[in-house]
Amino acid sequence: MAEYIDTGDTVEGQKCEIYTRREDCKGLREDPITQKKMLVYELDRNSSVEVRESLILSEEEKILRDELNIHGEVGDKLKADAITVYVDVKRQLSVEKQLLHMEVASSQLKSELLGESNIHFRI
Repeated sequence: MAEYIDTGDTVEGQKCEIYTRREDCKGLREDPITQKKMLVYELDRNSSVEVRESLILSEEEKILRDELNIHGEVGDKLKADAITVYVDVKRQLSVEKQLLHMEVASSQLKSELLGESNIHFRI
């Protein structure tokens, strides 16, 4: 359980808690870790992300994440003025403007994901 604030720091989790004042959907992009197409959001203005549930990874995936310095333990927290979020969604996200806390994708966005999902956050 650590806090990361440097440029290039990355956290990843099955479920994450996100606080932000503003989010902007950037569409689909290829994730640099998994090479899969993922929905990308940019969080702005003093954002933070905390891992609430970590991913279940194979030994090979753990080694890759260690090499890339990706943090994914429960309680790991990323804080920055701007954070990029990669979300592997299984169904449509819905927007709720009054919601300031969420479990998966971005503040003010509520997501119910089916099956496994990967969420990556980068400063």
